[in-house]
Amino acid sequence: MEKLKNLNELARQDVREKFRDLFGAEMVEIAYEDLPENVRNHFEGQSSKFILPEEYKVGNFSTLYKFSHQNGDETYVGQQDKTYDTNGATERLTYFADTRDGEMTGYLELRLGISDLSEYFKGKPFVGFTRTHSEFLNQGLGKRRLEEANAYSLSEHSLPLNSDSLVTEEAKKVWESLIKDGRAESYDENGKERFRFISQK
Repeated sequence: MEKLKNLNELARQDVREKFRDLFGAEMVEIAYEDLPENVRNHFEGQSSKFILPEEYKVGNFSTLYKFSHQNGDETYVGQQDKTYDTNGATERLTYFADTRDGEMTGYLELRLGISDLSEYFKGKPFVGFTRTHSEFLNQGLGKRRLEEANAYSLSEHSLPLNSDSLVTEEAKKVWESLIKDGRAESYDENGKERFRFISQK
């Protein structure tokens, strides 16, 4: 048991080092009690989705991280493996909550299919959803959030971030901006357009 614990700690350290090299931020591991109330409520809200009330467990996260941006913004990251009570599928979910002076500016969910090996899921970490709150729009936060999620995906899964196949017009503009920067590409999957990162930062 102690050996397994040490291996898990080494694996998390490796993730933090890779993330630092890719995104330029020092990601530190934190305790559940260190989450601000608004972030904790957001994470728990996502954690409880598609889970029967009797199966839901508070604080059911395998890893919690925090890192700071150059402008002082802070991002909190929570990861868990979830088996949906709706269809029995298991995914590794990572939640990102961006904050500024204690207020959440936006959030993102990173999904990786574990049990479903269909073309849509296999080897494709993807954005389940992302949103920037209205008062923080047009500041580049949506693009930054995709970049931080991609850096995390490369660090944790060794795979680049993909979009899903239902991309809003606002999200499409962000991906097209990344394509213009030479950092992403679009591709066709069964007649639907998806996007993915193609280069490291």
